[in-house]
Amino acid sequence: MTKEIREHLEAYNTSKGYGVTDADLMETITEADSIWEGERDEHRWYTLVPTVVYIDGIYLCYDCCDCRDENSDVDDCIGGYKLSDVVEVEPENKTVIVFKKKEK
Repeated sequence: MTKEIREHLEAYNTSKGYGVTDADLMETITEADSIWEGERDEHRWYTLVPTVVYIDGIYLCYDCCDCRDENSDVDDCIGGYKLSDVVEVEPENKTVIVFKKKEK
C-alpha cells in the first residue's frame, strides 16, 4: 500500500468515526462491497479471489480469501490480510464478443 492510499483511507475512516490502525484500515477494505472479482486461485483449504472495492473515490484490489472446511479462518489459511498487499487499480474498458444462436 502506498502512502497516498494509506492517507486516503485514514481520512475516510476518520470522517466516519472509525479507527485508523492497520487492522481498522484492513477491515474497511475487506468489509466494503466488492465491485469486481478476478479469476479464482484454488488451493486445498482456501481460494484466493482478486477483489476490487471502491472506497471514497479510489479503486483498491486485494486477494480475498475464501476459506473452507476446518480451516475457516483467514489467519490460519494465509496468515491474515496485509495492507502491503493492497494496490490501487483503475477501470479499463474492454470489448467482449459473444455469440448467440442465429435466428431464422
